[in-house]
Amino acid sequence: MAGENRTLSQWHLNADDRMFPDLAIKEMRLDGDTLHVLVANEGGYRADGPILVSARAIANGINGEAQPARLGRLPAGQSRWVALRHFQLKSASADRTSPIFVLGDSNAITASVRQSAPPASTLNRSGRSCETCREQNEANNSLTSGGGQLKRGRPD
Repeated sequence: MAGENRTLSQWHLNADDRMFPDLAIKEMRLDGDTLHVLVANEGGYRADGPILVSARAIANGINGEAQPARLGRLPAGQSRWVALRHFQLKSASADRTSPIFVLGDSNAITASVRQSAPPASTLNRSGRSCETCREQNEANNSLTSGGGQLKRGRPD
């Protein structure tokens, strides 16, 4: 009987927060039918893509959702404005008198960011995910703002 010797991958013993990305939504701006979202990487390591940025809005009882935008890579300590357009109706009001979704009339807008592939695969050679290797602060991955509180105009 032939034997096979396999070694199991070990977690990186010196792993700390500097080795992982930390994606955050910092700001939103409204320009007509476009929502501009400032996505930042506050971690100590680059965020490899695809990075998905999505947004939902509620206007006059109608829910709208934008087509998600994708980023390829975001280096550590950098930020980038992402434009979200084409908000589509997800549910209509009961009376269906307002079939057009107007982003500027929104009562609340929520933007969120997430990384498709977990960063743990860079440390674990076996390809298994690591619960302790996830993004350290997931509370800053989304931002909700009232439609009247949003800054208007294109970002600088």
